[in-house]
Amino acid sequence: RYTAVLRPDARFHDGRPILAADVAASLTRSLSPGAGFPASLSGPLFLADIAGARDVAAGTATTLAGVSVLDDRTVLIDLERPRTDFLPRLASVAAMVVDVTATVDAGLPAGPPNGSGPFRVLSWTADHELRLGRVAPDERGDRVTGVSYVLGPAAERPFNLYQQGLIDLATVPPGSAGWVLADPVLSTRVVRQPLFAVHHVAFRTDQAPLDDWYVRRAIQLAFPRRAVAEVMFGGLVDPANGLLPPDLLGPSPGTALPPPDLAAARDAIGRSRYGTAAAVPPIEIVTHADQVVESLRDVLQRDLGLRVTVLSLPWPDFLAGLAGASFPAHGLLWIADYPSPDALLWTLFGSDSPANATGYRNPAFDAAIEAARQAPDIATRDAHYARAHAHLVEDAVILPTYHPVDYLLVHPRLDNVTLTPIGLLAVDAIEVEPLPVVVG
Repeated sequence: RYTAVLRPDARFHDGRPILAADVAASLTRSLSPGAGFPASLSGPLFLADIAGARDVAAGTATTLAGVSVLDDRTVLIDLERPRTDFLPRLASVAAMVVDVTATVDAGLPAGPPNGSGPFRVLSWTADHELRLGRVAPDERGDRVTGVSYVLGPAAERPFNLYQQGLIDLATVPPGSAGWVLADPVLSTRVVRQPLFAVHHVAFRTDQAPLDDWYVRRAIQLAFPRRAVAEVMFGGLVDPANGLLPPDLLGPSPGTALPPPDLAAARDAIGRSRYGTAAAVPPIEIVTHADQVVESLRDVLQRDLGLRVTVLSLPWPDFLAGLAGASFPAHGLLWIADYPSPDALLWTLFGSDSPANATGYRNPAFDAAIEAARQAPDIATRDAHYARAHAHLVEDAVILPTYHPVDYLLVHPRLDNVTLTPIGLLAVDAIEVEPLPVVVG
């Protein structure tokens, strides 16, 4: 049970006080079937542990039983069971407090959004620019007073805009990071942040030929994973020996995959029910513009003799297929939405996760996740998460390839620019001359 007390100065941008009733209404709205969130940001993905959340998500209840308004500034939240990472989930997009009384047209505010953060919307031109202004005066005098986000086609090449002096912050594309870091001037302006994220290939275990454990293990053993980080990306990303990136699971990322071993991969094919690579039915891997998956295909065909096709779909079609768990195998880059192993382990592979795109089911895995969620301390929690990760490795349902790293170019007049491991930029903390900051 959690008791949340709102600050007395908490207000929406129109000046209306934020009340406990707004919190309750916002959480209920996020869980409601008509909220319109994509699956990766949905209330059921983040808030399912609140008592009554599943009933609201299913449309069988309109009131969230686990949220009680005690007075104007106090909210009581009851969970169905203890959850060690509930507070990080409560800080997610799905749990943001919104003005539920605002008029909405086609899913968007009919007027300027009535937010509650440190910046208000000054103007928004679709596919062109979003301008924000600081709500409260900056008493220190060295924080950003405004932010302008470039949108649409103009934002597709932020690095070029930075080089032209048109924006102040820009993500460095992977193909340019090497020479930027080698440049004696630009390299001093780069913020490097490893992400709590992983690129991986995931396999369904109920569709031939990937329902054969030996075929899945052969794929794991045949692919030189470290070469992805060291050769394809020139050392600009971190190699992956498991699903969890460094530092997300205590001092260890958990059980690592076995090292690449081509002879062992061929032996695994021989032990499969097919006996030879020629007898293995064609394998299809679905993705969206993914060179790593294409490299995997080439390795499997060249070194194992397997027949592999890569189907690259447009992004909306790829997301729809993931939501329907319809792909026999898929390649995906996933960034954790909150700093917990649960954000990768359960989100991607939990039996009851809305984002499970493989249909993976393992009661032992689910039990380890549940034990981690109720652990009394971090060490015990991490031990259970490590056990869950070991089940994924032993079941051969994943082929992790690399952990991405963000590189952000920063204008020299900016200071205190911080990226988090989940890719968030703390704009309100940036110190700068009193001029608007343009972000690409």
